[in-house]
Amino acid sequence: MLGGVNALRWSRVRSRIPQVSFWRSVGIVAGGAAFAQTLSLLAAPILTRLYSPAEFGTFALYLSILLVLVAVGTLRYEQAIPLPEDDTDALHVLAFGLAVALAVSMLLGVAIALGAGDLLAETPLSALRPYLWLGPIALLLASAYQCMTHWAMRRRAFDEIAKTRIIQGIGKTTTQVALGALGAGPLGLMLGDAVGRGGGSGSLARLAWRGSREAISAIRPSGVLRLADRYRRFAAMSTGSALLQVGAMQVPPLLLSLSFTIEVVGWYSLAQQVVFLPIGLISYSTAQVYAGEAPRAAREGAGSLRRVFLKTASGLALIAAVPAVLLAGLAPFAFSLVFGEEWTEAGIIAQLMTPVFFFSFAVAPLTYTLNVLGALNWLLFWSCLRFAMVVAALLLVPALGGSAEQTIIAYSAALTATYVGLFLLCLRQIGKDLPAEEVRTPREGS
Repeated sequence: MLGGVNALRWSRVRSRIPQVSFWRSVGIVAGGAAFAQTLSLLAAPILTRLYSPAEFGTFALYLSILLVLVAVGTLRYEQAIPLPEDDTDALHVLAFGLAVALAVSMLLGVAIALGAGDLLAETPLSALRPYLWLGPIALLLASAYQCMTHWAMRRRAFDEIAKTRIIQGIGKTTTQVALGALGAGPLGLMLGDAVGRGGGSGSLARLAWRGSREAISAIRPSGVLRLADRYRRFAAMSTGSALLQVGAMQVPPLLLSLSFTIEVVGWYSLAQQVVFLPIGLISYSTAQVYAGEAPRAAREGAGSLRRVFLKTASGLALIAAVPAVLLAGLAPFAFSLVFGEEWTEAGIIAQLMTPVFFFSFAVAPLTYTLNVLGALNWLLFWSCLRFAMVVAALLLVPALGGSAEQTIIAYSAALTATYVGLFLLCLRQIGKDLPAEEVRTPREGS
């Protein structure tokens, strides 16, 4: 009798181990990111006194374009690295992703050298022309780090990912503060960002070499091309979706610059940076861990994937609730106090965007569910819809005579609606594409 009770207790404990392990992994990744983001937050009051709202606005325009390019810099092949069951196949995908990153960065450099910057003349982006040379370098650094991070995710080396976050945070913050003190202007912010994005790639590359020497020695050009072909549909559809997803988040500074002053762009940039950094910290870390766990859960069936999905979503929502309430009530006062009176408008913008901060935190990490299920057509559809709604809000409201605050309200409402829709779409696809009684490997696309 006693043995049966103990067995039952042990069974319950074992059933909880995967969940504990998942959130422990989230905590490890989030811990490294937390250190980096804490440095950024501590440095923000200094940066707002070293750089003007207009300089922040110029940096925001540069960053918007860079992040769109980073989203497609590897044709999204890094997203396929966790999927193959065999490490050698995964390394072939990694090699192809790095090759694509190098090729795309070189093409961008050639385009700039041939005078592509002249196209920005007489546009709100003309202020970026002196800094275009930095684009290809930053793009290559960021793309390489993405590839190496996804390999580390596959190997569940979350502690190594956390270490790179710390390296990135220190490099970015110290560079931006030092160059700001020297009066470098927007270039100081841009160089600091480039240093931060590239930091840590070397340590992750060493991790791959130490842990997979035999598999690396088995890499062949024919294998690289074979795996590139296997995931061509995945890459093609995922690239379009990623471009639209990132575009929806990065297009606001560009469109705001068309209707309002560069200071408005700077205020928006600070609001997004200060609020998205801490609120998005656990969300981003969870997304990395979820990308490693979801394929394993999917192989066990729909029930297992659904449990991981719902537990992740509910946990994120609970974590986001209190910060969202504080943001809605105190943002304008807090921004004025911490960053100076000229940044009060940034606090108002942050306050107006509270709903989208909350829902992006709770739902965005779950987007990878559609990748695992092979529902890339639905991911592309959702991405198109979100991009269209964001652009419509940011263009139509100013065209109708709306103020900057009214434009931000419309933008926030559009994004919130799309995140709610994404949550429902993922739930529907889990039930439709992965029957509970069927244990299968997630589709890789062929």
